[in-house]
Amino acid sequence: YSDFVDRAATSQEDLVIGSPTSGRSRARFADLVGYCVNPIALRLDLSRDPSFREVLRRVRATTLGGLRHQDLPFPALVERLQPERDPARSPLFQVMFNLHSEPATPLALDGLDISGVALPRHTAKFDLSISVAEFAGSLNVTFEYNTDLFDEATVAGLCGSYGAVLGGVV
Repeated sequence: YSDFVDRAATSQEDLVIGSPTSGRSRARFADLVGYCVNPIALRLDLSRDPSFREVLRRVRATTLGGLRHQDLPFPALVERLQPERDPARSPLFQVMFNLHSEPATPLALDGLDISGVALPRHTAKFDLSISVAEFAGSLNVTFEYNTDLFDEATVAGLCGSYGAVLGGVV
């Protein structure tokens, strides 16, 4: 795991990673139509050279803590914290991690066949976004990155290191 951390975080011991939440944590919002995604900022302490198990424990604790506050709108958090702003960057984190842990339910409309269409993107919303989704019994991992900051070879190396970490865990 250290190779992946070295490539992804250089020598930083304090990382803040964004992760989207559904914005539907209350039963009354479950059937609401519309875009309700609310990102949460997850701060990870990698100090004192933790073992992989310790990193997992810290990630779990941080994620559960963040999810307890997922109903706080991200703009309200930014307003409360008042970080130094740069219009070219997200205010609290520049890396987004999105885990699709539930299989997508296909939209069903009487008399219509519906399928998804992948649209090409020409801009990255964050410096680096990693999306992981289960599809047909395997994991589909997508890296989206700012080409002003990363070149294809660097991201390919990150992707390979991430795959090695996942393979080692399995």
